Amino acid sequence: MNIMNMLKFIAVLLFTIATIGVAAQPGGRQREKINSQRVAYITKEMNLSVEESQRFWPVYNEMNSKLEEIKKKRKNLSIKIMLEDHQLTNDELIKSMDLLLSFEEEETALKRTYHNEYLKILSPDKLMSYYLAERKFKTFLLNRIKEERN
Repeated sequence: MNIMNMLKFIAVLLFTIATIGVAAQPGGRQREKINSQRVAYITKEMNLSVEESQRFWPVYNEMNSKLEEIKKKRKNLSIKIMLEDHQLTNDELIKSMDLLLSFEEEETALKRTYHNEYLKILSPDKLMSYYLAERKFKTFLLNRIKEERN
């Protein structure tokens, strides 16, 4: 193992250790494990240097934290809509749908903001490799879930 690979491994290991204990809800260990796998996968796919890792991951974590807040609000509203489906008036349904759309707009605006932040840290080529790595990792997870169900 060369020095760069060793440094990358250490950076991923430190990040993983730093995130232990974050998940306080059921399934938290599984989420923690998936996040650790995501970090390792993305770091490898992007071929991040130690310096790039030190600059990229805090920004990534900040964005994901904000995205999770938006997703949580959207999920809570979706559950409320499903539970109260036949009890909501047309006006309430329209307001709820508008709110769901505003969550999507908020998420898109946040991603655009962080896209610009990433470009301050990474070359366009490395940023594209990040986007591709995220997509590949999601595909990997979905395939793994399908396999586990069979």
